[in-house]
Formats: sequence, C-alpha cells, structure tokens
Amino acid sequence: MLLNIVKYEMTRNLCEMTYNFDPDRWLENEIAFLENRYKSGKMSEPEYEASLEKRHKRHEEMWNRLDGTYRIPSEKFHGD
Repeated sequence: MLLNIVKYEMTRNLCEMTYNFDPDRWLENEIAFLENRYKSGKMSEPEYEASLEKRHKRHEEMWNRLDGTYRIPSEKFHGD
C-alpha cells in the first residue's frame, strides 16, 4: 500500500518534500557527546579537535543539502 502511495506521489508533475531535521540541534548534540568523551579521558585533545572539525564540516554539508526548496522532476519516474 505504501509503495503505491509513493509511486502515485512520484508520478505527479512535481513532488514537494519537507524535512524535519535540525542540523544545528544535531551539531549541539554531537559537540556535547565529544566534550563528555574528552572530559572523561576517553579521547585525547588531538582526537577531540579532529572530531570537532569533522562534525563542523558535516554540519556545513547538511545545510548545503537542506538549504532551499527541493522538487523532484516526475520525468525520472514515468518509466515505472
């Protein structure tokens, strides 16, 4: 049933998609996790700094993907 609903939605002229994901909240949670590991001695300072840098880069990438309105052209699904 769900597959049929998805197929129907995808065959419409344009499909709108919304996201309920908050990259800023994700980053806050990741930083809190890393700080806890660092302060408890489970992570060295270089590991902590490298992990922070990776999280900030990933956060930026998330915003680049999520920023704006996205539409999926239906032409890709007409062959189904």
